[in-house]
Amino acid sequence: MTTDVVGRFVFGSQASGDYRLWLTCDPENIETFVLDDDGTHPELVLVAPQRAELRGKVMDEFGEPVKAFSIKLYGGPRVESYYFDNAAGAFAMEGLLPGAYSLRAERQSTGALEQSGGVTVVELLPGERTVVDIEVEALNYAITGIVLDNNGAPIADAVVALERGGEAEYGLREGAATTDATGRFIVSELAAGRYFVRAYLPGVGEARTWAKAGEDVSLVIDGGSALFGTFELPDGSSPPYVTVSVSGHDGMRRRETFVATHGRFHIAGLPQGRFGVYFAVSAGAAFREVEMEGDELDLGTVLLQTTIRIE
Repeated sequence: MTTDVVGRFVFGSQASGDYRLWLTCDPENIETFVLDDDGTHPELVLVAPQRAELRGKVMDEFGEPVKAFSIKLYGGPRVESYYFDNAAGAFAMEGLLPGAYSLRAERQSTGALEQSGGVTVVELLPGERTVVDIEVEALNYAITGIVLDNNGAPIADAVVALERGGEAEYGLREGAATTDATGRFIVSELAAGRYFVRAYLPGVGEARTWAKAGEDVSLVIDGGSALFGTFELPDGSSPPYVTVSVSGHDGMRRRETFVATHGRFHIAGLPQGRFGVYFAVSAGAAFREVEMEGDELDLGTVLLQTTIRIE
């Protein structure tokens, strides 16, 4: 049953006894009452919590409105997400429970980048409207460059990935591009700051450098070194597939999966240096630390230790 325009409701033709009445709201209001033998009961008054309203704008640090964005609201019974798309960068949220909230604004970029802004804390009061503006970073920068081989020839179709700041080894990918026929690339919609730039061509090698937003860089991919060997389970059999992950302390990462190779693996295009190599299948895993010094390194047979799952 729903209330009428003045908030009243009537339940008729009920037998005497104990009843529970729910007022559907958030949080739920539950009232217990007893109907007398004649079916009557004093009038109940159920009070729904007053709601709050939140409005504002999302702007960058130069005062320009952000057209398309989402706002995540933390602090209520659950995390709520709201999406907005307008030229003024405005947002409005009604029917919110009073209390303290944290707001996080995120751009909804049309490119490869989704840039998160800062966190704003607000206190919403019952029956009142709160107005707050949220500032996010401007995405006015790009990093451009060229990828070359050892002879200075441009490399087409190399993948260029950017990761921001000091989070190069474990951070989220900030942007990516593929080089054109002249070896050139551009990654746009970047915030100001320092980025780790990695260019990679499968089967050939990779190059890495640091660059500031707005810079033009050159990366040279050499042939690199090769890592190879065989893998097997404790019973001497070869699993149908294995995933090999190679990572270096300078941010170099490579991950390849080998299927139906009868236990053989071969990873080319690795730079010189010390790496951690992790082998994983559903039934086992292994880890090796290796030093790449020459053109190739044979790991021999890698024994995959059986994985035990405890539930």
